[in-house]
Amino acid sequence: MIDELHAFVATLAGLFVVGHLLTIKFDTFVIFSLHDLLVPGQDPYRPLAVNVGIFAFYLMALTLISSWVRRYIPYRFWRTIHYLSFLTFALVTIHGWLAGSDSGEPWLRALYVGGAAAIAFLVLMRLFARPKVSKERV
Repeated sequence: MIDELHAFVATLAGLFVVGHLLTIKFDTFVIFSLHDLLVPGQDPYRPLAVNVGIFAFYLMALTLISSWVRRYIPYRFWRTIHYLSFLTFALVTIHGWLAGSDSGEPWLRALYVGGAAAIAFLVLMRLFARPKVSKERV
């Protein structure tokens, strides 16, 4: 059940990213070509931020596709790719912070800081909090 929910939310996030790209493509405030959206380079709007977003998109797509084909690839390879999701999260956060039109708003900064703090806490818990192994045998 949890695996299915995780897969659904990941696919939904991928669809939201595609929606994000489509709305940018058809927005008339800053003109982006398909090339600008998919290939890092000299973008018409905040090039560093957009390039970070493009790399995040590729990492997210790689992670998502690897999960769809998980049964056909070695587990160790899939797991290695899946660890890239931590880097993807960092890049997406940086992208939003640098490129977002509302990124200066206190509520959005709080969202970025809160999300990053939550992920940092969970990573630290995963690294340092080991379950206690009972010495009793049942």
